[in-house]
Amino acid sequence: MLSYVGLLVLVVLASLFTPLILQLRHVDPSSTEASEAALKILYLHDKFWPPVFFTLIAIALHSLHTTHRIAGPLYRFRLIFEAIKAGALPKPVRLRARDYLHPELNAINGMLEALRERIGQMRRDEDKLHEALTRYGELSTQASQDTTADGLWDEIIGREKQLRETLDGIKIEQ
Repeated sequence: MLSYVGLLVLVVLASLFTPLILQLRHVDPSSTEASEAALKILYLHDKFWPPVFFTLIAIALHSLHTTHRIAGPLYRFRLIFEAIKAGALPKPVRLRARDYLHPELNAINGMLEALRERIGQMRRDEDKLHEALTRYGELSTQASQDTTADGLWDEIIGREKQLRETLDGIKIEQ
């Protein structure tokens, strides 16, 4: 952004000072035309640079402030992505009130909540499957051939199917 402002300053500078400098080079140094051109250059030089300097400082400060309102959220988003990559599911993230990228934050927090719900469902399904397997193991050690074992086996198959459906709900893009 500052480079664009610098380019604008150079263009304005060239358009103001170049004609006067060229005029000064083509006239007799002791003439009144040379004196008038030199006075114009001095006047422009005196009036042009202070506003340009303060404007550049104001633009730099505003640019810094604006980039922090973007870079701060991006930094937080990167932390979320790295945590997920490491296998952790972080809590929802908050941004400062004046930060940018709030719609993106809402999408990321929605993603985290959906992941949290799916992982919770998978854990509940896994717990149920484990309970059914444990009960079946106890029954099989008793070598019982009654209908209880068959019913338990059907429950195990049902729980496995439920867990598979939950896992199938998570698409992993390659």
